[in-house]
Amino acid sequence: MKKSIYLILLFLLFAGYASGANRTIIVVIKSKNIAPYNQAIEGFEEYLKGKGINPWLVPYDIEGDDRKAVEIIDEVRQKKPDLILTLGTTATEAAAARIRNIPIVFTVVLNPAGNLRSHENMTGVAMDIPPIAQFEVVKSILPGAKRIGVLYNPVETGQVVENARDAAVRVGMTLIAVSVASGKEVPQKLEELSKKVDLLYMIADSTVYTPKSTEFILIHSLKNGIPFIGLSEKYVKAGALLALSWDYNDLGTQAGELAYKIIQNARPDELSIAYPRNIPLILNLRTARNIGIKIPSTIIRKAEKVYE
Repeated sequence: MKKSIYLILLFLLFAGYASGANRTIIVVIKSKNIAPYNQAIEGFEEYLKGKGINPWLVPYDIEGDDRKAVEIIDEVRQKKPDLILTLGTTATEAAAARIRNIPIVFTVVLNPAGNLRSHENMTGVAMDIPPIAQFEVVKSILPGAKRIGVLYNPVETGQVVENARDAAVRVGMTLIAVSVASGKEVPQKLEELSKKVDLLYMIADSTVYTPKSTEFILIHSLKNGIPFIGLSEKYVKAGALLALSWDYNDLGTQAGELAYKIIQNARPDELSIAYPRNIPLILNLRTARNIGIKIPSTIIRKAEKVYE
């Protein structure tokens, strides 16, 4: 019954689009219904309207359900909208796997896999913050730090680590990377790494950062007075010293910029993947005090959010 109602609503939506003159039909597929995705959609729509585009957005939420994702993707593929906007990795990978003849722009995706980059009908906005930006902030707070430690799985984040290694050299630092094959290795490898570095650097590696191992790393860093650079605000709130976060509205705006070029007849594979340009700083002053670090007031004033 629910499926029948859903299909009827879908039919009515597309029937309405067919009768709407000069509308650009854009299907919006969310991995789930969360505030960051909705903020990105707002930025996306506002940008297109500002450029004189009259977008008609068709929203979908796959709710993390693979079966529902397939149903939605197949239905969208048959209706052939002008463009598809995907939000989050789950929605993006589902669309990439089944749609090749409709332009797709993704956003709010960390570390886009190589197969996403190779699709001719796809481009988008990665959430990955350039390591150079992170390390420059680290240097401003910890001018004496020379050695950055990172745990990683080479299969998953080998290229990310290589990019970070180059960025560290550019700011006069050295990246010491230790490979991890499974979450079980994290405690031992962390003990070894901690003796060699001035701070720990987190990357989006699902092998290393399970909920259990992340908690262990946070506690270890606090107990041993090692600054831990988190991946996002939630890690700073949990005890990391700092993180560079995201302006989700602007990630949507950047996706809108790519979509606008496609609407103007650019091919997706001609458009490079974009990276965040607004990167708010989040600080935890309680952690700074606990590990004996004094953060300059000029840095604190620049922070988007400060945990006391």
